[in-house]
Amino acid sequence: MDRNTRRRAAPELLALIAAAAILAAIAAAAGCADPAVDPRPVTLTLRDRGPVAGAEVIFLDPDGREVARTATDAAGQASARVARGGSVTVVELQPGTVDAAQVTTIAEVGPGDAPILDRTNLVFGGQLVGRAEVAFPGALEGAIQYLANLGCNCTPWSGSTDPASVPLFTTCGAALDGIAEARDGQGLLAWSAVTTVPISGTAPDQAAAVAFGPWRTDVGAVEVTLRNAPAGGGFVTALLDPRRHGFPYVQSAIGAGAAVAAGQDAVLRLAHARDFWTSAAFTINLDAGVRRGGLTLEGAPLAPFLVDLDRTIPPALTDLAVQPGADGVAVRWTQAASDPGLSGSLLFAARTSPRGVLRWRVSLPPGRTAFALPALPASVADFAPAPGGAFDEAWVMSYGVTSDRSFRGLVAAWPPLAEVARMPAPDALRWSITRAP
Repeated sequence: MDRNTRRRAAPELLALIAAAAILAAIAAAAGCADPAVDPRPVTLTLRDRGPVAGAEVIFLDPDGREVARTATDAAGQASARVARGGSVTVVELQPGTVDAAQVTTIAEVGPGDAPILDRTNLVFGGQLVGRAEVAFPGALEGAIQYLANLGCNCTPWSGSTDPASVPLFTTCGAALDGIAEARDGQGLLAWSAVTTVPISGTAPDQAAAVAFGPWRTDVGAVEVTLRNAPAGGGFVTALLDPRRHGFPYVQSAIGAGAAVAAGQDAVLRLAHARDFWTSAAFTINLDAGVRRGGLTLEGAPLAPFLVDLDRTIPPALTDLAVQPGADGVAVRWTQAASDPGLSGSLLFAARTSPRGVLRWRVSLPPGRTAFALPALPASVADFAPAPGGAFDEAWVMSYGVTSDRSFRGLVAAWPPLAEVARMPAPDALRWSITRAP
């Protein structure tokens, strides 16, 4: 993908991958019951590499009246009895140089529901335990960027093949499978791999010596055929995020883009290291003006596949309006047609104020085209826009997943680019999105 294509595709694609990575982490929905006779509470669990205690939690009934206001306990849990159709909102204030308020609302909860919000990054991060010393094969004619990727961490993209040192974390395990890549600004030129490189010693002085052999130029490619574009045509970007034995590697994605026209097929080629990667997550993003959406396939084989754009992408969402008022924020939008295959919707709003940054996520059932954001508690009220004010950013997404999951167990993480690792394989996520003007 050339630089112009990347500049055009990157903002929308990253936002969509980020949203796809959040939605991919949805847990199983709890069953429904008659609230008049069902004494079971709604129990919310908040985690981030373990239970998160002290977060403010607000339970509302179906009419928006407060039922309970509490905080998560030592187990990261908070409970209250809520009639079916109520909601639960978690408020986390994160002090810093710039304060941040993270707010998550899960709508349409009821007796017995047990949503889990887990921000734990299961793939990247962890605690520092040592360093790996990396030796590249050497400079390659035509290459302008080099990367050594060890799975749990990587070197920065660089124009140099000088030896590099990479931090090791607890998530790296006892051995490393690594890949070095050489790119020319358009795509992958060559690669070199090592497997089962041992990590020796004990923390915080663990060590590994990763020496890559000669560059290999036998680059594979996955062909993606795009069919049945909207009547007015559009632009499609595709991203191949490779996996090795199901494990994602940070910064090893490859992208491509092309214009599409009604009645004509288009083919995108996504390069990869043919003998190293074993599967991939593919993300296809369509920008057709009013209609914007896409598809993510997790655990897909590295083989050609076809995407019927019109049948795959949910009906268009338009006319998103966000209106702050004295009692909360009214949000409305339009969905072009019904789609029984949808699993839910995700609403996001953000604002920077003198106090700091507010990020608000709302998980909704399918078919909704309106929601009233509740008034924020006093602890973070000054993050929100005043009546007649506005958020800096707002979007709504409808989505469908192939597995038996729904909106109630939303796992909220931001930024969630690595969260696609949570998506069960094989699985597919399709979405449609619109942004507030």
